[in-house]
Amino acid sequence: MSMQIQIQKSLSQVNFLMSSVYEKHDLTNQIKLGDRFLVRQGDLIVTNYEVNSYRKRGLRKALLEDRNGILNFANSHFIVPFYDKTLLIHNEHGLIVIPERFERLNFYTINYAVD
Repeated sequence: MSMQIQIQKSLSQVNFLMSSVYEKHDLTNQIKLGDRFLVRQGDLIVTNYEVNSYRKRGLRKALLEDRNGILNFANSHFIVPFYDKTLLIHNEHGLIVIPERFERLNFYTINYAVD
């Protein structure tokens, strides 16, 4: 089964909203109110705090393009803000549910990263 998903991924034929639990990560019960967290989805890094000296750490701010309320990073990551959560969607990395409002999040990428 795992090999089939990998083959489907390489052919871009998998529907990540309907795929296995491995492809979906709902952090709602893992992140508590007030906890600091960092989530990485490929070359996109999302935190609920400012990373001090992020340039010295090999990071840069991720440039997000607003496409009618859905934000896009590097034409591969889609960020969907809701009132009480934010969804990260990527065609290879799957779906991540972050239980935090978009306005409270910071987006970084690894300097010179290519997805």
